[in-house]
Amino acid sequence: MVIKHEYPFAKVEHEYFRTFVNNLQPQFKLISRNTLRTDVMAIYQQERQKLYKFLDKLQSRISCTTDLWSSEHTKDAYLCLTRHFVNNDWVLKKKILSFVKMECDHTGEDISKVVMNCLLDWNIEQKLTTITLDNATSNDTMIANLKMNLNRGNHLILGGKIFHVRCTAHIINLIVKDGLAVLGDTLSKIRDSCIYVKKTLQRKIKWKNAIDQVKIKSKRDICTDVSTRWNSTFLMIERALEFKEAFARLDQQEIGFKVNPTVEEWELAKDICNCLKVFYDSTKAISGTKYPTSNIYFSEVCEIHLCLMDWLQSPNITVQMMATSMLEKFKKYWSCCSLVLAVAVVLDSRFNIKFVHYYYNLIYHGEVNLHVEKVRIALEDIYKAYTKHSTSPLSTSHASSSGVCGNGGKRASSDVMNLDSSKSKRVKNWYLQEGLDCMANKSERNPYFHIMNCKY
Repeated sequence: MVIKHEYPFAKVEHEYFRTFVNNLQPQFKLISRNTLRTDVMAIYQQERQKLYKFLDKLQSRISCTTDLWSSEHTKDAYLCLTRHFVNNDWVLKKKILSFVKMECDHTGEDISKVVMNCLLDWNIEQKLTTITLDNATSNDTMIANLKMNLNRGNHLILGGKIFHVRCTAHIINLIVKDGLAVLGDTLSKIRDSCIYVKKTLQRKIKWKNAIDQVKIKSKRDICTDVSTRWNSTFLMIERALEFKEAFARLDQQEIGFKVNPTVEEWELAKDICNCLKVFYDSTKAISGTKYPTSNIYFSEVCEIHLCLMDWLQSPNITVQMMATSMLEKFKKYWSCCSLVLAVAVVLDSRFNIKFVHYYYNLIYHGEVNLHVEKVRIALEDIYKAYTKHSTSPLSTSHASSSGVCGNGGKRASSDVMNLDSSKSKRVKNWYLQEGLDCMANKSERNPYFHIMNCKY
C-alpha cells in the first residue's frame, strides 16, 4: 500500500492512522517507519534483481529516453532514464531504470557520465540502439561522449549514425512558438476575452445570453490556456473562433468588455490556427504510449515538412513569414533525424522503400534517388549487423501486432497503395519490396519479426 500510493514512511506512526488500524484489528501490531523503510528497500532489491535477470535474457535490443526533472520544493534536479523494448512475446514495454539526483553540474559531460554509469550498472550498453533526448545544447556534448564510450565496444548500430534521436514533440514545441509569436496582441486579446467571460457568475450568464442570441449550437465552450503548454493555447484559439460572433455581440452589449479582437485579427487567428492544427494532430499521433509509434513518425514529420513548404507560398504575408522561421528550425531537426525515421518506417512491413521514395520526391525533387539510396544502404548495413549477431533459426510463428498509422500518409495513400512491387525471394529485401496495406487496415498482422525471429 505504501509503495502503490507513494505514502511517506512516517504514515505508520501517525496517531489517527494507528487508532484506525487498532479499531479494525486490535491484535495487529503496526511496525515502525524504520522497519517499513527496511522492508521497502528489501522489496526494491528483489524486484531490481528480477529485472536485471530479465534484461540479461532479453533477446531484443532496447531504446532509451532521458529527461531532467526539478523538484518544486527543493529545486533539486533528477535524471530519469527509461528503457523501451519489445519483449519476447512481442509486446511493447517500458521500465524506469534510474531516477537519480544530479549531484553534479548539468553539463553534457556530467550527464553523459551519469547515463553511462546507469547503462553499465544494468549491463545493457551492448543492447542499446537509440536514445531520445530533447533539443538542449548540452545534449550534443552528452551524445558525443556516449558515442565515444559505446563505440569502443562496437556496441552501436551503424557506428552510431541512428543513435541520437531528437524528441519530435520538443522540436514541434519550439517550432510552434514562432506561430504563436506571430499572433502577438491578437493572442493576448483572445486570452483576455476568454478569461473575462468566465471570471464571475454574472458574466457567465451574459455570455450564455450572447451565445443564444447569435444562435451558436456548439456543445463545447471556450477554455483558457496554460501559457507553458502550446496545445492548450491552440485549443483556446480554436474554441474562441467558434464563438467569435458571440464575442462580437458581447462587445456591443458590455461597456466593460474592451478586449474583443478586430475582424482582421480574427482572420489572422483563423489562418494561424489552421497551421497549428497540423502540429496538434501530429503531436497526438506520435504521443501514444499504448502502441509503437516509431513507424508513424516519418509520415507525420514529412507532412509537417510539406505543409511548411506550402505555407511559404501562402497569400498571407504573415503566414509566409511564420513558415520561413519555422522551416529554418525544422531543417536542423530534419537533417539529424530523417535517416532514422525513414529506416523505422521501412521496418514496418506495412510500408516499403517506395513509401520513402514518394515523400522524398516531394521534398528533394531531383535529388530523391541520392537520399533514398542512403536509406537503402543503412537498411542493408543494419541487416548485416543483425545477421552477424543472430544465431536464432527462422521461425514461422505469427502474432497480431496492433498499431496506428497516424495522420500522415494522406498524400501517399492514393499514390502509393497501388504501386506494384517485385516479390523478391531474398529475405533481406522483404521489407523493401512488399506492397503497402497500412492505410487499408490499421491493425494488420506484422509477421516479419516472427518470421525472422531476430533480436529486434
